[in-house]
Amino acid sequence: KIADQFSRGVEFFSSFGGNPVSCAIGSAVLQTIKQEDLQRQAKITGDYFKNALETLMKEHQCIGEIRGSGLFLGIELLDQNRKEDTKRAHFIKNYLRQKHILIGTDGPYNNVLKSKPPMCFSKNNVDDVIAVLDEGLRQYAKDFKN
Repeated sequence: KIADQFSRGVEFFSSFGGNPVSCAIGSAVLQTIKQEDLQRQAKITGDYFKNALETLMKEHQCIGEIRGSGLFLGIELLDQNRKEDTKRAHFIKNYLRQKHILIGTDGPYNNVLKSKPPMCFSKNNVDDVIAVLDEGLRQYAKDFKN
């Protein structure tokens, strides 16, 4: 029914779109998200993650802001003058990577740690990330004396 709509109007082209295998995969993914209640779990875990980051923010003045919702969160890092701290963000990103936690940096100054874990991310995973992030922030302060 949906595919028939593409024959009426604007031409649609995609290397993968419309392929029966891709459609079956998409359908299976949506079914799994529904069956395992992953959207609700992502919201609950995301709220837990954001609260944990806000608690960590009280211990580390370099955390300027926590933004985002669900599991897609940004942690803005600032220097002692409250300016964007690209160097610290780069250090933390690599520190976490060495501990097998993958995050990115974003923002105009690449000073925002960007976390976007999979929907199956759990509260235990959050606790692990928070512990390593705390450790990394302390290590940076020790190594760079700020």
